[in-house]
Amino acid sequence: MNEINPIVLIILDGFGIGRKSQGNPVTQTVTPTFDWFKQNFPHFGLQASGIAVGLPWGDPGSSEIGHLAIGTGRINYQNYPRITLAIRNGSFFDNSILFQIKNHVSANSSTLHLVGLLSSAKTNAAIEHLNAILEFVKNNKIEKVLLHIICDGKETPPKEIVNLIKDLQETLGEVRGIKIASLSGRYYAMDSNEYWERTEKVFQMLTQGEKIKPDARTVLEETFSKNITEEFVEPCLIGTTEERESLVIKNNDAILFFNFREEGLKQLAESFASPEFNAFPRTVPQNLYLASLTEYEGNLPIKTIFNKQHIENSLTETISQNNKRQLKLAESAKDKLLTYHFNGMVNRQFANELRIILPSNKIEKDFRMQTEQLTTRLLSAMEEKIYDLIVINLANADWAGHQKDFEISRQVVSYLDSILNRIATASLKLKTSLIITSDHGNIENMFDAITGEPDMRHNDNPVPFMIIDQRFYRQKTERDILEDEKSIRGSLPDIAPTILEMMNIKKPEQMTGQSLLKFCSSR
Repeated sequence: MNEINPIVLIILDGFGIGRKSQGNPVTQTVTPTFDWFKQNFPHFGLQASGIAVGLPWGDPGSSEIGHLAIGTGRINYQNYPRITLAIRNGSFFDNSILFQIKNHVSANSSTLHLVGLLSSAKTNAAIEHLNAILEFVKNNKIEKVLLHIICDGKETPPKEIVNLIKDLQETLGEVRGIKIASLSGRYYAMDSNEYWERTEKVFQMLTQGEKIKPDARTVLEETFSKNITEEFVEPCLIGTTEERESLVIKNNDAILFFNFREEGLKQLAESFASPEFNAFPRTVPQNLYLASLTEYEGNLPIKTIFNKQHIENSLTETISQNNKRQLKLAESAKDKLLTYHFNGMVNRQFANELRIILPSNKIEKDFRMQTEQLTTRLLSAMEEKIYDLIVINLANADWAGHQKDFEISRQVVSYLDSILNRIATASLKLKTSLIITSDHGNIENMFDAITGEPDMRHNDNPVPFMIIDQRFYRQKTERDILEDEKSIRGSLPDIAPTILEMMNIKKPEQMTGQSLLKFCSSR
């Protein structure tokens, strides 16, 4: 077999370009490797949020949306604007699935349970979507409706849930027969890394209701007194002991999961829907009508209000069609990003696509995660010279960006800098093309500029794009470096066409992105 000089794409999850400030651990850390890249190789910014990736203007990006844009080479209009548009033009309220839910609970004199995230961030769910569902309930006189609220605290300011619940209760006052029946932190209700003991707590609370508190305020005050955010609210019912039986999910009820992001509620939905489920012992109420706002992963037997969009000719599929070999490297907490979203939300593995997924470390305070082991696998694959493309996700920056510890974030930046030094040294020696980018901003903005409070949310910052390749080597002047740092020369969908041009593969007509190589030539 002829030796191949692969292209290596490194996605630094949650590593954006932010202002130089005391709240930016990237600019407050010594980074000799990043500095050397900027001094000698192409470097500029890419848009990774808003309309550039199919979101409303100004909305922050996410890991899923970012990998989808990178891997498909086009703008994919996301679930949030699709659903919002349907609400605004009225077609949402004519959806047949909503009427099937109404008919089911009416015929069985049963309860509709609404399960989803209450958050100002529009990454997983949207308040306006919940309000539209409540409007449908009101207009169609569905009499018994219970809300099972999942609290954010990960992508929102701490304690935001207090005001959100207050606003929601005012809205519920206008709709007869609806009440908040339970609270859960997303740590439990939206686990997507197969920590099934978390999902089990929520399932048992929803169906058995062992833990019950008198009101949401009590639950939140007890949580905050432990110096933790609403993300970690332990699942519990809201009401009196006498109301317990009326608050849980029972035979003949209906459940509507109203998150629009596909993977957040997948485990919880699977625990109700999958006939082959065996992650924990469970007793599922009979004759449930199960529905979700969008199509969740795993082909679950759940009715879907908005079906998945079909995406053809992703980067992975195109490379496979051209008989090229590719390798995906990630840890299990991020594997769906490379095996599902990057591939255009396709669950199947393409020909000549190899995947190495390492189990994520359950010691959640270890900022190195599985990066050392992934890097070792990457260096070995580069030396094998049998792959045309290698894609690796390094999750450290996004993990740190969701923490409050600024010093830990600085350590993460320094650690990533050292990891990239090892990879770049090997790539230049092996004549491998190295592309470094990110999926969205996060770690570079650790504090709210107005309040000074910790900011653990994703943001709308651009992300870096670098090509480390001897063909593009050029010593830059200070002026060149400053100009490159300020320049935004494309967006995430431009990365796939760039890789295809480097591989001399024709770009599929479905890819609307444009190659970035014209910005990378030596000047």
